[in-house]
Amino acid sequence: MNFLGVESINSAVAQDMRGFINRSEDIYNSNILTATEHIRLLSGGKPIVLVAGPSGSAKTTTAKRLCECLGAAGVPAFSISMDNYFYPKDEALHTPKTPDGKIDFESPYRVDIPRFKADVKAFLEGRETIVPHFDFVTQRRTDGELIKRPPDGVVIIEGIHALNPIMTDSIKEHTFGIYVSVRTKITSCGGAGGVCGGAVMGKPGTEHSLPPSMVRLMRRLSRDKRFRGRTPLEIWEMYKLVALGEEQYIKPFRPLADLDIDTFIPYEAGVYKNFLEKDVKAISEKFPENEDLNMMSEILEKLIPIPETAVPEYSIVHEFI
Repeated sequence: MNFLGVESINSAVAQDMRGFINRSEDIYNSNILTATEHIRLLSGGKPIVLVAGPSGSAKTTTAKRLCECLGAAGVPAFSISMDNYFYPKDEALHTPKTPDGKIDFESPYRVDIPRFKADVKAFLEGRETIVPHFDFVTQRRTDGELIKRPPDGVVIIEGIHALNPIMTDSIKEHTFGIYVSVRTKITSCGGAGGVCGGAVMGKPGTEHSLPPSMVRLMRRLSRDKRFRGRTPLEIWEMYKLVALGEEQYIKPFRPLADLDIDTFIPYEAGVYKNFLEKDVKAISEKFPENEDLNMMSEILEKLIPIPETAVPEYSIVHEFI
């Protein structure tokens, strides 16, 4: 686990914002290149790549970047999202419920597992199949593209349940698993350790810190507010169930991954400040007993804002803004 202090972030931004951003992106890029080489070497026997991780881990962009790097390395690749296999909201018989009767959005059984497994088998065998499309705003699913894995190509499948054996148990020997998540805490002051992208990362001091799950919540707040038609308060209420779902359905399968990637971008919270500072402050005032929300609000208030226009086009930060 790494720790990155607000003072260190602000110092790096003030001294050379563009350089800090570029060095931050280089850290993530090096992880992608390492993963690409693993996949390339194994692609002949393991053409199905599974990218899993909790909500807000940047699975979508990671899958896309892997496709781009594999293509540049001479390995044809495309990615699909497991989210597109969610049952529509009106198919109540197939949709799992929480004890209070609401849809359990975190359960693996929200996924149309029979259709998903049939499509993955078609990919493996090089047959054409129609991949569905799921609309989060309307909660409806329609048929999407007709897709076929190219000869000697790779299919990258991203989703929170991608490493769950019930999804790919019959073809496990043909899969390569990657677990992505945030593995860095943001502290309210400085830190001690090595230099990372111009900011200090290392062991924590005595100051409070924001856990990685709350960095992912910042990403989710920004994304879902903009693209999924949800209010910040709704996102926070959903997050409580998301956190429970992570412990029950996602983290137990992390040991099955062949490779881990930390998707934390050292400058990203400064970008989210532009969209979230007022919203997070309002939520933290509504739930003053929640220390994590209070810490998120404090950190966003302290950070020097980084304009959206400064974010490189290829950055995973764009997945959330």
